[in-house]
Amino acid sequence: MYEFDVVQIQPGDPTGESAYAARYHVEAMAGQEKPFLTRLRPGQYLIKNFHRTGMTGTGGDLNLVFESQSGRVVYVGQVLVEVPPQLTQGK
Repeated sequence: MYEFDVVQIQPGDPTGESAYAARYHVEAMAGQEKPFLTRLRPGQYLIKNFHRTGMTGTGGDLNLVFESQSGRVVYVGQVLVEVPPQLTQGK
């Protein structure tokens, strides 16, 4: 199981670190599609990172930005993350 961290971003807070930023967590299983359906306030959102639940060191930064628009249903797209079977160190 993997967890993706999604946060609303602002011009003064492009990484979503503010304590007031709306935060969402999406859980997904390896090899399965997982829809993320929710009502979001208008604005920009950042899919910050992902990690494997219960396992330290498996994951990484994604830094994918998408926008939610008022009064519209928006399809953001698909995110495919491929994790190598072995952990690597360094770059």
